[in-house]
Amino acid sequence: MMLCFAAMSLGRAARFVTAAAAASVLLLASAGRTARPRRAAAADWQPAGWGGGGLFWAAAFHPTKPDVIYMGGDVGGVYRSDDAGAHWRMINHGLTNYAVYSLATGPAAPDTIYAGTTGGLSRSTDGGLHWTFLPETARAQLHITAERGKSIRSIALDPVDSHVLYAGTPLGFVSTRTDSGDHWTKVYAVPKGSISSVMVNAHDPRQIYAATSAAGLVRSADGGATWQDLKTPSSANSVAIAPSDAKVLLGGFGAAGIYRSTDGGQTWQKVATR
Repeated sequence: MMLCFAAMSLGRAARFVTAAAAASVLLLASAGRTARPRRAAAADWQPAGWGGGGLFWAAAFHPTKPDVIYMGGDVGGVYRSDDAGAHWRMINHGLTNYAVYSLATGPAAPDTIYAGTTGGLSRSTDGGLHWTFLPETARAQLHITAERGKSIRSIALDPVDSHVLYAGTPLGFVSTRTDSGDHWTKVYAVPKGSISSVMVNAHDPRQIYAATSAAGLVRSADGGATWQDLKTPSSANSVAIAPSDAKVLLGGFGAAGIYRSTDGGQTWQKVATR
């Protein structure tokens, strides 16, 4: 189960999510309100996507333009909507790999977007109109790639400093880049596993969460220098933080279901099954 909190209305979320993406993305937040888990049967889901071309694994919203939505697919690359999901177009100029499993934006540089593909990371600084491949992230170099079933939604931007980027990999490590160049540092590694997703706490950018396939959810409170095991089920594939309350977390654990914490990850309660 993949989870994503977004600061938007539930109606807008429902219009955007495609039937294919609905199986992998759960949009639970509403602007100005505390997000609460709800049963899938109670949600008012409406198809509003591309309608074909593989599965759509990633989504990101423009931080300052509420009608601009990006979507990543495993066949057709990156798509963009400028009218809250009513219409979509491909934006792949310069993209070297069309298997896109992660997308990340941030308020510090609203038009900058990163795409995580099976070949490495690409960056756009003009809202996805043009892309530049980051060669140091290629498989033959640092292997900072996405991979189906392993690293999904595995890149995250610091909300204050757009030069700071975190990326999880199918090889089981989290790397960070702290400038606009090509220097990356490994800050975490899980033995015999992969990093499924990474998230930066918008309330406290020094706080980083990673979902791992062997150690469950882990957290760093100091920008990646040290990490704490959050004592969750061992196979985690996603983590989400409520935009209205940093202590409210949701974790996705595959067949084990969805767990919720209301105390910043100290304790967890199961709230849904697969």
